[in-house]
Amino acid sequence: LLAFPDEASRCRQREAQALVLQGVIASHVQAGLNVVCMGDFNDWDLQVPDVKSSRPISRALSFLKDVIPEKEEDEAVTYELVNVAQNVAQSTRFTAYYNPDSSVCLAARDASSSIDHVLLSNGLQRVAKVTSFDNGVFKPPCATQLHFSDHWPVVVTLRA
Repeated sequence: LLAFPDEASRCRQREAQALVLQGVIASHVQAGLNVVCMGDFNDWDLQVPDVKSSRPISRALSFLKDVIPEKEEDEAVTYELVNVAQNVAQSTRFTAYYNPDSSVCLAARDASSSIDHVLLSNGLQRVAKVTSFDNGVFKPPCATQLHFSDHWPVVVTLRA
């Protein structure tokens, strides 16, 4: 979704993108399918705080995680997706390095937050065996000549 989770001017656009995805998710749930929704959502999860306890200013991730009809007679498909980040310690919940002051190289934990997410339908959450934030796989971009990415992988293993 649209970048910069701390810029209010981008909230509505990110929320609109999330609502489009919400419709796709709902159609898959309605078809009886399990759902994995993952990626760089450029937003924080209010219910599953990251290492810095970042608080979202948009509702984009909330829109992706669930649809609950406003009234009982509404025909909207109800679903809930679970953020696998809840399975790991908050102290390791960081997936992206962001330090606007490039003159200082901060430790990964001090300049990172969790904006990359793996959301699973309840059926898949029950078989999620291992979840980890592999934030030791490479150093922050400022600490090395080898710049792979400013995002670390989120690893989820599902058992059969």
